Amino acid sequence: VYALDDPTKVIIVPKNMSVLSMRQFRQVESNCFDIEPAHLEIYAEGSWAIMERLHPLESRQWQTLSGDLHLHPLDTPLVNELSGLIGKSLKAQITPLNFAATALMYDHQFKIKALKPMKIQSLDFNALEDFAYACAGHNTAVFKQLMIKSGLFSHPIGKFYHELIKNALKGDQTSIDDMAGIYKIGDAKVVDRGIVLVKEVLALRDQMSLKMRHAHPEKEMKSILMEVNAKLMHSHHESKGCGRLSP
Repeated sequence: VYALDDPTKVIIVPKNMSVLSMRQFRQVESNCFDIEPAHLEIYAEGSWAIMERLHPLESRQWQTLSGDLHLHPLDTPLVNELSGLIGKSLKAQITPLNFAATALMYDHQFKIKALKPMKIQSLDFNALEDFAYACAGHNTAVFKQLMIKSGLFSHPIGKFYHELIKNALKGDQTSIDDMAGIYKIGDAKVVDRGIVLVKEVLALRDQMSLKMRHAHPEKEMKSILMEVNAKLMHSHHESKGCGRLSP
C-alpha cells in the first residue's frame, strides 16, 4: 500500500494480477445491509489499483470520554452508522458471519466498508453485542450509545439477560431453560451465554460481599447482600450491556 497526495486514497500493488479483480467481484456479489465494498479503481490489467483510504474500526480514537453523557459531535456520524447497521441486522433477523470490528472499516465520510465478502447467517445477538463492545474499544459512553441506538438494549433477548441476572441475585428458582421458554428464546447460544452470565454475576456478588464484610464487620450479611445486589443491578443497567457484565 502506497500513499497519494490525495489523503482519501491509496495505491495497492498485489503480488498476483488476478487478485484485485477477483476480490472486487466477490465483494460486490456478497454485499449485504448496504455495506459497500472498498472502492477499487483497477489499472494495467490488475497490476495496481487506487483504493479509498479506510480506517480500522477496532483502533478508532473516540473523542467522547467514557464518563461523558453525550457523544462528541465528531463521533456521532460513525456511531449512527454502526448502530444503524446493527439495527438492520436485528430487524432482518440475520447477521453477517464475519461481523467483527476487524472485518469492517470506515471511510472519510464515516461510511462502513467491507474488506472481505460477507456471508449471511441467522441472527446472532451475542455477536452483535460483541461487535458493539469491540467497536467501542472499552469506551463505556460509546458502548452505551451503540446499545441504545441500535435497539440491542431494548431487544427481547436483552431483556431476557437482564431478567436472568435479577432472578439470580434475588434467589429465584426459575430455571434458565424455563426463562428461555417464557421469553421465547430458541437460540442455544443465547441460553449458553445466559448460563455463563449467571455464574459470573453470582461469583462477582460473592467477591464483593466478602470485601464488604471485611470492611464492615458490624453489618449483617443479609444487609450486605441486599446492598451488593442493588449495586450489581444498577451497574448492569447503567452499562447498557445485555449478555456481558460491565467492565
